[in-house]
Amino acid sequence: MRNAPGVRGRELTELATWLYPESQRAPGGHVLAGPGWLLDQPVLLESVRLAWSDGQRPTRPLGSLEHVLPLIERGQLYAGYSRAVRDLVRPRLLENRLSYRLLGL
Repeated sequence: MRNAPGVRGRELTELATWLYPESQRAPGGHVLAGPGWLLDQPVLLESVRLAWSDGQRPTRPLGSLEHVLPLIERGQLYAGYSRAVRDLVRPRLLENRLSYRLLGL
């Protein structure tokens, strides 16, 4: 889909945010925001402090993905999302690296 002629990835991403309720979008509607993420007034960057948490919260099981996985050439479903991304999107760099998740503001 991303490589199809005339497809504009940014526009598709922005359109996808409109699938979420207004309560989960920042003003303007193009960015998703969790409860309490948006402040009434700007904050000076110098006053921002990060706190790292060693605790891990369990992730919810995704359940069946069969309804969203594309088919391989033989008409079978891909075994998983990462395999489909590797074959269909072909990113220049696809590595399993550490990532951080914003848990609160």
